[in-house]
Amino acid sequence: MSDSAGGVGGSSGGSGIGGDSGMGGGSDSSTSESIGGLNSGISGIGNSLEDSKTSCHSSTGSNLANSPTTADTLSQSPTTADLLSSAPTTAEQLSTAPTPATQLAGQAPAPNDNSGLTDQAEAGLQGLSALAAREGIGAERARNGYNAAVSQMDPKDVQGRTAAKATARAATPPATRTVIEATRPGLGPKPGSVASANKTNIGANQLAGRLGNIGRGFAVAGVALGAARIATADNKTEEAARVAGGALGGIAAGSLVGAKLGALGANPITIGAGAVIGGIVGGIAGEKAVDAAIGWAKSWF
Repeated sequence: MSDSAGGVGGSSGGSGIGGDSGMGGGSDSSTSESIGGLNSGISGIGNSLEDSKTSCHSSTGSNLANSPTTADTLSQSPTTADLLSSAPTTAEQLSTAPTPATQLAGQAPAPNDNSGLTDQAEAGLQGLSALAAREGIGAERARNGYNAAVSQMDPKDVQGRTAAKATARAATPPATRTVIEATRPGLGPKPGSVASANKTNIGANQLAGRLGNIGRGFAVAGVALGAARIATADNKTEEAARVAGGALGGIAAGSLVGAKLGALGANPITIGAGAVIGGIVGGIAGEKAVDAAIGWAKSWF
C-alpha cells in the first residue's frame, strides 16, 4: 500500500510538472514569434520612412533643378526698350483719334430739330438780316421822301422844312430813328445856319444811301438763307413758317431794344449794338415761338 501510493504520487507529480513544462514551453515560443514580428514591422516602417525621405529629397531636388532661375526670368522679361518699341507713337495715336469735325458730325442734331447750334445761328442770322434790311431800306426811303418834299419849298419856308423833317423821322424805322434823335434831337435848323430851306444836308443824304445799300445786301442774304432752308427741309410749309417767324422776331426785338436804349439816353453806338443783339435774339425767339405753335397745332389736329 505504501509503495503503491508512493508510485501514484510520483506519477501524479511527474505528470503535473510535465504539464506545466509543456504549457510554459508553448507560451514562450508564441511570445518570441510575436516580438520577432513586431521587430520586423518596426524595421519595415523605418525602411518606408527612409524610402519616403529619399524620394522627397529626390523630388525636391528635381523640382529645384527644373525651376527657372532669377537670371532666366529676367532674361525672358520684356525690357523697357521692348515696351517702348511696341507702344503706339504719338503720330499713331493722333491718326486714330477722332477729329473735332468727326465729333461734331456725330453730335450734330437732326435736320429741322431747331435746337442745335447751327439752327440757332441760322435763326439769329435770319432775324438780323430782316432787321438790317428793314432799317437800312426804310431809312433811305424816308430820306428820299424828305428830299423830294423839301426840294419843292420856298428857300425861306423854315416851318415847312421843319414839318417835312418831322414827317420823315416818323417814317424812319425805330432803331435808326432813335440813333438820329440821339445825334440831333431838334427838328429846326441848326443855330447860325443860313442854308436855304429847300436844300438838304449832303452828308446825311449820302449816309442814307449807304444804309439803303447795306439793307439791300442783308435782304438778299436773308432771302437766300431762307430759300435754302426751305428747299432742304422735309416739311417746306413748316420751315417757311419758321423763316417768317425768325424774320418778324428779329425786326420786333431789334426795334424795341433800340428804342428803349434811346429812351434811356444811350449814345448812338450803344443803341446800334443793342439793336443788332436784339435782332439776333429776336430771330431765335421768333422761330422757337413758331415751333411751339406748330407743336400745339399738331396736338389738336
